[in-house]
Amino acid sequence: TEIYTLSLHDALPISEQLALGEELGFLPLALQCAAATILRSKQYTVASYTKTIHKDLLVLMDKKKILTEYERTISATLRLSVEQIERDEDIEEDVREYCLIILNVAAYCEPNDISETLFFGLPNAREETLRTAVDQLLVYSLVSFEKFADLFRYFGIHRLLQHVIRHKVLVDSERAIRAIHLAFECMRVNLIELQRHAICAWDTASEQFDEILRTRSEERRVGKECRSR
Repeated sequence: TEIYTLSLHDALPISEQLALGEELGFLPLALQCAAATILRSKQYTVASYTKTIHKDLLVLMDKKKILTEYERTISATLRLSVEQIERDEDIEEDVREYCLIILNVAAYCEPNDISETLFFGLPNAREETLRTAVDQLLVYSLVSFEKFADLFRYFGIHRLLQHVIRHKVLVDSERAIRAIHLAFECMRVNLIELQRHAICAWDTASEQFDEILRTRSEERRVGKECRSR
């Protein structure tokens, strides 16, 4: 599988590449995701991608959805990467679906030594489809290859990307619960081998459930106040 990194074509104007780098704060993870998306996209040039990212960052700043500059940058690049995967005609529909599922589940794991066998526990999962989905996530620089062991690949995912994915999922509490359920469904198949990931998922899920309960409690309180007026 060809892995795209920062190798944008040398013929591109250096000013456009620098403008993109400045917009992304020269954050390596964001630059890798941006380069991969541009290289696979029929929609974006470096200039148009930079313009879109700029608008997305302004929206995130205005809505204060994510607090830090790095988180906003990764959130914006992730959105464009996911949109490109969803419209990529070279990727089968079921593979595109599993790309998103794998990302959501990996967000609850330890960031390193994630075996592709972990996802064999997904409902109705086919090994070939899952392997192809991991291929695509590698191509889009959303995960990174670490090693081969017992004929299976292990990959990693950046902690910052994990945090941003969990934040996006948490916006919809039902979606967050489904993502957490899928993570545990995967690990249930081989809990002993995946114990480290299961503990991480449990700790992260506990924090998110606390947040969901606080949010719902606040929504009920505000609802009661509105009805009493």
